[in-house]
Amino acid sequence: MTKLFLIAVSILLAVVIGRAAQMRIAGGGADAEASQIYPVFIIDLGDSWTDFELKASTNNFTGGDCVDLAYFYISSLTNTCMEDPDPFLYFTDSGFSDVREWKKSAKNTSILSQLTDTNSVCNKVIFMPSLNVVTNGVTNSTASWLTISNTNLVWSYVRYDGVGYELDPASRQIWTPIVPVEWRVQRIVP
Repeated sequence: MTKLFLIAVSILLAVVIGRAAQMRIAGGGADAEASQIYPVFIIDLGDSWTDFELKASTNNFTGGDCVDLAYFYISSLTNTCMEDPDPFLYFTDSGFSDVREWKKSAKNTSILSQLTDTNSVCNKVIFMPSLNVVTNGVTNSTASWLTISNTNLVWSYVRYDGVGYELDPASRQIWTPIVPVEWRVQRIVP
């Protein structure tokens, strides 16, 4: 019985220590709170979907559009409600000379307009917001809410094809919940 207990305690201790080390590496815990980190999203597009809108809320979207949003980004044009001055958006294009190459999207420019041709496919994008947003001409830090420990922070996105949003059979927009796949102390710069 004692041997079994010691084995169980050893396993539990290894899991706890491993998880703590994993959180430090990923930027979690107290160190992450002290130096804000970036969420990284992998957003599914594909088929005819080439662009998207991404919104974040700390009240589960109970306010009106643009009123209580924590974050609002449109990949295809300038946002009149809120702007991210330095978003990092990367995509691949099946028409590139090297189809593995990550291309950084030009700000306020649709991915669709940056594709090689009309046959090009962009299946997924990598998106990392900056640490500031501009609302009504005023730059605001995201430090108060954009943290790995904010349990009220939720994100959703809708796909766009250059003509309209993804709709269900009743012509209602289809928003998809999404969470960061990881948090980084610095953003990816290929």
